[in-house]
Amino acid sequence: MRAHLQDQVRNLVAPLVPHFSVGGARVRLGVNTAIHDDTAAELESFARPLWGLAPLAAGKGAVPHAELRLRGLAHGSDPGHGEYWGEPRDRDQRIVEMAAIGFALALAPEQWWDPLSGRERDRLARWLCAALQRETADNNWHFFPVLIGLGLGRVGVPYDRSLVTARLTRLESFWLGDGWYSDGPTERRDYYVPWAMHFYGLLYDTLTGLRDLDDGREGEIVDCLPGTNVLARRTALPMLTGQLPPGAHWLRCAVLGAPDGPEAEEAWRQPPDPPTNPPESSMRGGGT
Repeated sequence: MRAHLQDQVRNLVAPLVPHFSVGGARVRLGVNTAIHDDTAAELESFARPLWGLAPLAAGKGAVPHAELRLRGLAHGSDPGHGEYWGEPRDRDQRIVEMAAIGFALALAPEQWWDPLSGRERDRLARWLCAALQRETADNNWHFFPVLIGLGLGRVGVPYDRSLVTARLTRLESFWLGDGWYSDGPTERRDYYVPWAMHFYGLLYDTLTGLRDLDDGREGEIVDCLPGTNVLARRTALPMLTGQLPPGAHWLRCAVLGAPDGPEAEEAWRQPPDPPTNPPESSMRGGGT
């Protein structure tokens, strides 16, 4: 199964290679029809595959065209290079994509950080730090500086942790109970809630060892795999007990671990029953 999933990641990213720029920092897939600028769109195409490539590297899988992607990290974060990604501004799409880079540094620094030269590391760190104080949309976007901070912390870059703590506190305010969130101060209970709030909460708790970034606060135990003995601590973010996207049950098993013994096979094969409706239910979509 592991080898199959690793091959799937490689197959997914293989078609991107002909679309890389010479410097490796831009991936142009066609005409940009998004509301953000072309540079941000080409950064997006560069960074999004890191959500798969970072776990691939962490699992000791061979990363295809790794040198090309490292060259992109070095050139894209260099203000003196022609393929510079640009400074992040308030509510900038760049902040979204920088989270993927932060995640990669947090999960597999030996792949994405260690091979860079000292100056390249300094430039990448400066560029990532610039996003921490920028305004974001008041919703799941607060997670992006959190993930950037996780990457910076993993590679030993100092930064103002109070900026991340403020984000976590705001995300905590969206908690509705029983695993449900609102996506900001809105009536939205679905869409970016399962795709962002639960998923990024899982990553945060996993990468921090289920402990808060600053004060080591431990919270209540929550049942994140109903019907099994797999639990997680509610730290800054409660998670994993409400509406989740397709495949999330197996994601949780893979990251948190299915129970040992005869329950393991059943946990993998039989997801839990569908969750109940969210508090003050509103299934309208929307988001950023």
